This record gives sequence, C-alpha cells and structure tokens, in this order.
Amino acid sequence: MKLFILVILAFAIIVQGKPAHHKGPEKATQHQSLTGPGCGGKPAELFFLLDTSSSIWEPDFKTQLDFVSEVVDLFDIGPNKTRVGVATFSSRYYPQFGLDKYEDKEQLKKAILRIPYMGGNTHTGTAIRYMRERAFAPEIVREDVDKIAVVLTDGRSRYPVDTETEAMKTKMEGINVFAVGIGKNFDPKELTLIGSEPSETYVYEVASYSALENIKEKFALGECEVIAAAALMQGDQSACHSSTLADVMFVFDSAAMGATKTGKLQKFIGTVVDEFNFADDVMRAGVVSRNCHDGDIDLGEHSDKDEFAKDLRNRDYPELSHVLRKMHSHSFTLEHGAREMARRMAVVFVDDKLEIPKRVFHEIEESKNKNIEIFVVAIGEDVDMTEAEAMATSSGHVFQIPDYDVLHETNLQLIDVLCADL
Repeated sequence: MKLFILVILAFAIIVQGKPAHHKGPEKATQHQSLTGPGCGGKPAELFFLLDTSSSIWEPDFKTQLDFVSEVVDLFDIGPNKTRVGVATFSSRYYPQFGLDKYEDKEQLKKAILRIPYMGGNTHTGTAIRYMRERAFAPEIVREDVDKIAVVLTDGRSRYPVDTETEAMKTKMEGINVFAVGIGKNFDPKELTLIGSEPSETYVYEVASYSALENIKEKFALGECEVIAAAALMQGDQSACHSSTLADVMFVFDSAAMGATKTGKLQKFIGTVVDEFNFADDVMRAGVVSRNCHDGDIDLGEHSDKDEFAKDLRNRDYPELSHVLRKMHSHSFTLEHGAREMARRMAVVFVDDKLEIPKRVFHEIEESKNKNIEIFVVAIGEDVDMTEAEAMATSSGHVFQIPDYDVLHETNLQLIDVLCADL
C-alpha cells in the first residue's frame, strides 16, 4: 500500500449562536483539510457516506447536502482527477451514485442536491461495510490513487461493535476515513474509532449542521501541502519493507474482551497494518474476532424448563478456540483471499488465562500443522506466560504488553517482531 500523507493546515471551527435543534454549549475543535483545487492537485477517490436517520431534521439533511456540494466545488473533478461518490444510510444502505458516475462537476453537484431524505435507525457499521465492498470495489477504484471516505453522522450507531469492526476493516484496506460528528448526540469515542489515525487529522466535531458552513472553504487550504508531501512520499514508506509474500491474520475473541478493549485493540491493529508493505500486493492482512455460532434459543423452542436448562448447558458458546478454528479452517483458504505461495502468519491476542486450554492448544496445533506461524501478544498481568509461550511457534514469537492503554506505544516493537524474518 502506498502511503500518501495528507499534510493539511490546522484551523479552528468558530460557531456563533445556537442551532435550532442541537441545544447546549457550542463546541470548537481543531481540524484539518482535505485536498482541493490548485497546485495541480493529485487525483483522489472521494466518497461521502451521509447519515439520513430519523434523528436528523429534514432541513438539516438538506444543509448536509449543501455542505457536500460546496465541498465538491473545491475539487478538480474529472475521470483523471478527483472522482466523487455518495451513499446515505439509516436502517439500510442507500447507494446514490458511484465514483465512476459523474465526470462533470455541475452535474455532480446537482445530483448531490437531489438526494432524498429517508429516516430510520442508525446502522453505521452495515453502511461502512457496504461502502467498502461496493463503493471502493477493486474494479471501480483506480490504482495508485488515494481512497478517501468521509462519514457524517449526528448520532450513535445502533450496533457499535459492528461499527468499530467494519471501520477497522475499511482502514486496513487502505481507505483514509474522515469521521464528522455533528451536534451533541454522537459518541466521540465511536467517532474516533471510525476515523483514521491520527485522530487530530481525521476526526471532526462540529456543534450543528449550520456549523458545517464554517469549515467548507477550509478544505482547500492544504492542497499545496499535499502535493509537496506526495512528491516526498513516492513508493511504499512502510516500516516493514518486506518483499516476501505474507498473509497475516489478527486473531482475538471480541466477545470475551468486551467492546472497550476490542476498540482499543482495533485501533492498535490499524496502526500496525499501516506499516505493512501492501505495495504490489506483497502483504495482506485480515481479522477474525468472533465465531458465527448456533448459540441462540428461540422463544417457544422448549415447553419444559428442565429441557431448557439442559439445552442451555449444552450450548457451544464462542471462546478463543472457536475463533482459532475459524482462522485456520477458513481465513487462510483461497476463497477467502489467501495465497498459496504466501507465508502464513497469525497474531493471537490474549489478555487472561485460557478459558479451556485443551481446546485452544488443539486448534493451535491444527494451525501449526497447516504451516501457520503463531505469534502471541499477551496483554496485562493476568496472562499465563507459560501458556502464551506454548501457543507461539517459538519463544521469539511472544510479545508482552503491560495493558491496553499503552498499546499505541508499542506498535513498532510488534512490527519488528513480525517483520524480522520477512
């Protein structure tokens, strides 16, 4: 993956007065700009994902469309320049038009202003997944062109864990994600998980939809800076300069870790993968964090409470061994994107003593028998390091981190371990 740094000028969002539907104190935050016209700006694939849920007043939705249209006006639009696509989301994902639809700026702006308001719940995670899979599909995007997504929302997602997971997958595919939170009902932590790193560059908070007016012209300010940075950053500048084909899976049990720890881990994995050599498809990365399982009991399935209790005891609920089984059985297959000649590597995260060690070690041995190298990242003081070392392919494949709060300080150390022999 070629790393193109968006070097942009900082500015303050100044909001005056109170918005009609977002009461309370106004918020001012430092933010950064996207690319705009001038200086022969390099092209980009730019996609807007707009919240159209019922929490948005319809006039505010129109204000959102005006903002997007005015931002687009700051770009050089064309088939060999910046291309723009838009989708909206609420309970469903509504594709409006793709990156390859409009080559003329005026037609593009008119299409944006015609986008209908829908209403519904805020299923942000599903929308991000469809955006990644459809809007940024390989057959649509151009090679060696920056991929930029801008997600605008004014509320918390219905399923926050799914949102975090899909955002991480999107960023791991080399899509730079800007997250814009509007008003006071969005979750700032969730917004940070949606946006790329560093959050100072990619995460925006504005007090109201009317406040968007104050930032639109700022998007053009960093154009010349971007061109200068791009000239310096040609080629892959990753810390892991591997030329060996490698498929790397990150493995953890999100159900056991919980949403907070999972969110921190997702951000950490994103920073690690950002240092992989994705150029010319040398390295690939993936994540398996949960096991699809038949653990539910439907209403009315049992009429006898003793049978219900027996069924409940016998249910096979997920734990690390199931996630590991999914990893070696599915993740490294050709139909799931693995390569026959690539080195197979799995980074397994643990933060406690193994729940059922016998099952875990069985799946670990199955993985090793399939030539999958196991790296173990042990987080915290509750990990049995004897178990961690037994799981890993060798003692040099074990990495220890004091706690989740210092994950971000240790990413390059993990990269050194992963890339040592590539």
